[in-house]
Amino acid sequence: AQLRKFYNQYYYAANMRLVVIGAYTLDELQEQVVRCFSDVPAHPRGEPSLLDMTRTNANTWEETCRSGIKDYGMPFAPASLARIYRVVPVRERHSLNITWQVPPQGSNWRSKPCDYIAHLIGHEAAGSLLSALKAKSLVTACYAGVGSGGYENASSHALFNLTFTLSEEGVSHWGEIVTEIYNYIGMIRYYCATQDGLPSWIYEELRAIQDVAYKFEDEMTPEELVENIVEDMAPAFSLPPERLLDGNSLLFEYDGDAIKDIVDNFLVPRNARLDLMSSTFGRDADYDGLDETNEPVNETVNKIDEEEDSGGTFSIESLPPPQ
Repeated sequence: AQLRKFYNQYYYAANMRLVVIGAYTLDELQEQVVRCFSDVPAHPRGEPSLLDMTRTNANTWEETCRSGIKDYGMPFAPASLARIYRVVPVRERHSLNITWQVPPQGSNWRSKPCDYIAHLIGHEAAGSLLSALKAKSLVTACYAGVGSGGYENASSHALFNLTFTLSEEGVSHWGEIVTEIYNYIGMIRYYCATQDGLPSWIYEELRAIQDVAYKFEDEMTPEELVENIVEDMAPAFSLPPERLLDGNSLLFEYDGDAIKDIVDNFLVPRNARLDLMSSTFGRDADYDGLDETNEPVNETVNKIDEEEDSGGTFSIESLPPPQ
């Protein structure tokens, strides 16, 4: 009964997107679509839901949709933020993951400010955060950015992740690593607040990288192509029809204000969840029936103090680059 109720509530034409590819004429493809999908109900058959779509200019190329999920807000409860969670892995592994929840990024598809920030934080060249931590033998690799999965990039929110693969020494020095992370973010914040803002060559470099990656991307199978296009038609991405093929791959404009807003208001300790995973804590089987451990990680506002509970120094200052 519950499965039928769910089906009636959400499986209807106005809540779907359809992409068809095939070596046939348009008339033949249309005939197959009508034959296969004409029985799909046009509207929900159950009670109205908060997740129902609101459509404007329906059945036109100017149609816009607003998902009810947008009203649900950020996914993490305040009590789960500014905390570190120590996680026991199944296999040998040491990693530190910081997750910041940020507003939905669909409307920023032209500038992609999270891609710009990820390019800076996840850079691997000399002078980068990764190279500084590698020099101390604390980390071996890193990843930064918003993933493409629905739980990471949705109509209601986006999750900006920064993940480091740690050495065993890095596990015990996680506080020092997090300190360096916020110092680096503070340096980005410093540049955002200057009259000239972040250097323009960084944007041009990132745009060139994405242009080359898109131009020389491996050819997809028909199944992969239709899957990618239909996902990009989701309301969360807000892409116009003429940009369905490249809108999520390319940069079209620079938006310094959007970058500054994310750095100033969301990449801060009080809005972060830390997951420290290490096999030095034991094995998964050793903790059967026990909850994961967590403890608060407090932030220092407008000054730098030692945080005894967390073992680190976390700041939201605007910090000039080191001399």
